Amino acid sequence: MGNLYERADIYDLVESDERTNALVKDWKEFLGDIDIHTFLDVSIGTGGLTLPLHELGIELYGSDLSEAMLTRCKQKALDKSVDMELRCSAFTFIILFTMMVTELT
Repeated sequence: MGNLYERADIYDLVESDERTNALVKDWKEFLGDIDIHTFLDVSIGTGGLTLPLHELGIELYGSDLSEAMLTRCKQKALDKSVDMELRCSAFTFIILFTMMVTELT
């Protein structure tokens, strides 16, 4: 048996409209009032967790180690009329700069 991660077909076995609707609801709750315009998923796989963000008006970008996963993700995006940039990348070092703004009461 080959590399399980190259089996993009099995990653989508649990997908359904109900799951997608639940993910959109969860993303809305998680993001709250944060105004997000773009989103980068550095391990996007087939896009099952990330593509629902498009329904919130967020521009999507993704990368993954697996060409098979990216091929499946690209087809799913096309099927949903989602234009997104995908790259095959192996990140060995990531730096995240962030600024948190909180309201002090």
